Amino acid sequence: SRLREETRAGIKPPVDLLCCMNNYQVVWSRQDGIVHEVDWKALGVPALAYLSDVAAPYIEVNTRPFIYNTKLLKEADIPRKHEDLLHPKFKGRIVAPASPSIFPFLVPAMGEEAALDFVKRLVEEQKLVLVPTFADTRQRVTNGEFLVGYGSDVADLSKKGAPSATAPLKHGGVPAGLVVVKNAPHPAAAQLLAYFLTSTPEGEKAAEEILEYTKPRPGDTDVVVVDSQWFIQHGKRLTELFKNILKL
Repeated sequence: SRLREETRAGIKPPVDLLCCMNNYQVVWSRQDGIVHEVDWKALGVPALAYLSDVAAPYIEVNTRPFIYNTKLLKEADIPRKHEDLLHPKFKGRIVAPASPSIFPFLVPAMGEEAALDFVKRLVEEQKLVLVPTFADTRQRVTNGEFLVGYGSDVADLSKKGAPSATAPLKHGGVPAGLVVVKNAPHPAAAQLLAYFLTSTPEGEKAAEEILEYTKPRPGDTDVVVVDSQWFIQHGKRLTELFKNILKL
């Protein structure tokens, strides 16, 4: 949003390379006029590292999973299907950001009708608590204020020893792409960095270990990855439906 507004105001951007957290945001960024177009194929980005439907290098999959406190939940109590979260023991102990745009990620995993009903029950029966940010959600699960949180991965916190983990529940994910920002101070360097992070073994390792970007690996069964067109077609409509359910 900041880049869009500053671009419209003619202000030179403060960054060179932008990670669009969903590939449909690549499309919207291009529509907003903040993308410096690059022929990534000519630069050498291979097919496996290229999101052809949005013409951007593929950096990660952005997911919206459920997380839980590993100290407070015994192995037998870890939710393994979404219906488990409707158990009375979780009433008032589930937290999520007040952001209706994250809830459509449940639809690819559950189906639209089931996802809408599930969130309605979270609100009405389980008294889902909404907090301002993703960071609040992660922190309140980690410190034990809540048993379960929704909307943000905690792999980075888990690596640092925090008592939190991702619940083994199916959740939606969308590939994220990199774009060079229009009028960027160093567009050539941005292109080379994007190539390095997405198209070389050393860069992919750095993206995972330093930037903490992740991609589903072969055999992963929890993440249902959808393409940009699905979210472009359904995202805004579903967001409005979940916004009404959440009373936002």
